[in-house]
Amino acid sequence: MLGLSDIRAAISTKINTLAGMKLSRFPPEMITRGPAPISHLAYSIGIETVSERGGRQIPSKSVELSSQILIIFAYRMKPTSLYPSSYDLALTQEQNVILKVLESYQGITNEMEIQFNQSTREIVDSGEYSIHRLIFTIQHHIKQ
Repeated sequence: MLGLSDIRAAISTKINTLAGMKLSRFPPEMITRGPAPISHLAYSIGIETVSERGGRQIPSKSVELSSQILIIFAYRMKPTSLYPSSYDLALTQEQNVILKVLESYQGITNEMEIQFNQSTREIVDSGEYSIHRLIFTIQHHIKQ
């Protein structure tokens, strides 16, 4: 059985294998807000929602859950080639992250199912970074 922090750690381990990607010191809710600095290819992973999947809920046996996971990362846009060159490179990096997260997870594949839901992106006001938000749904179990 996988806990929520185990799932976050497993996904982070996967993303870290992509060249240049590095885990941010800030949770996703702080990226682009307040004192959280934005840096190229820095990412953060959050558990957005956790809900039941139906069935019996006996904590000593297991509880079936569906969790929405948010992955947010920044991509530095080059001002001299903002569009389409930097924009396309950012989209390619987004695609790389999606495919990496959907790969098999050695040893825990039977304990969770990952499905990609959607992505959104925005360019910060300065035009220096593109912020990418990826949402995945994970089916998994927890128990005491």
